[in-house]
Amino acid sequence: MDPVTHLASGALAGQALRDRVKAPAWLVLLYAMLACWIPDVDNILGLGPEGYLLYHRGVTHSVFGVAGFGMLLALAFPFVRRRFGWWRAAALSALLVCVPIWLDLVTSYGTQLLAPLSRHRFALPSLFIIDPGFTLALLILLGMSWALPARRTRLALAGLALVVFWPLASLGVRQATATALPTVMAERGLESGRVELTTAPFSPLFWKVVVTHGDTMRTAVVSCVPTASDLDFEVHRRADQALLESLAAQSSLWDTWNWFAAYPTMEERPLPGNGREVTFTDQRFVLQGAAARLLPARRTPFTITAVLGPDDELQRTVYHHPGRVLHREHPD
Repeated sequence: MDPVTHLASGALAGQALRDRVKAPAWLVLLYAMLACWIPDVDNILGLGPEGYLLYHRGVTHSVFGVAGFGMLLALAFPFVRRRFGWWRAAALSALLVCVPIWLDLVTSYGTQLLAPLSRHRFALPSLFIIDPGFTLALLILLGMSWALPARRTRLALAGLALVVFWPLASLGVRQATATALPTVMAERGLESGRVELTTAPFSPLFWKVVVTHGDTMRTAVVSCVPTASDLDFEVHRRADQALLESLAAQSSLWDTWNWFAAYPTMEERPLPGNGREVTFTDQRFVLQGAAARLLPARRTPFTITAVLGPDDELQRTVYHHPGRVLHREHPD
């Protein structure tokens, strides 16, 4: 999730610990907030667009990262060792490091929990990458813990409980919505195909439905109590996996993107000289409904375009990474 949510959860953890350790309040807060941010250190390592896809939420978010950061934090903050002893301090630090990893796991982006042994991206999509309601609730409890010192620990623990149970409750809503969808789709006479739900802005109130059937992929944003009127599907052409594999064989960037994408779709247009331009999009990151109307000029991140010659040889790649556009001529 976003850094504000991670830091807010860390501040809540610091507030919960303040009365348990003998250390200045600022130092306790620094310790807890650093623990709840440190897996995202990979954001500032200059990975580059392809490296970001490969390694963001990689080893720093894995079980090995948890263990390593836990010991590092126990070493860096002696007051935790004095209060709990070495192994308990390392375990407490590791537990705090798990908080941001949990918050990343419950988004649709995916987290490589077993890196570097496995590149599998685990995900339990229940919260959008930015969830104003969830973050605001954490900030309110954090503010109350400062304003009411006598109830500081209880309020902070309530905030940490929210970190765990809000996503779990959202997963329950997701399952209920998924259960109701086939009936609603049947009312509209729609073939269901393979139906999946992923997060949308303001989940769990709204969810993105992805229906895969044949060569098409249909997407819509529905409420948590779906009705037939919600099913205003956008129809996309499913990505040609044979073409993606051909591109992956010609460029490592395409190989990485093909591994990363969950719901790839494609659009193409002809070019002079029997070439063509093919653009691939991962539907996880496409805004629809009210969110798209609020941000009409937003460029969909992680979109990638291939300029192909007459024999589908890759001539040029344009990749829209968040915050920048990468142009690459081929052969590399």
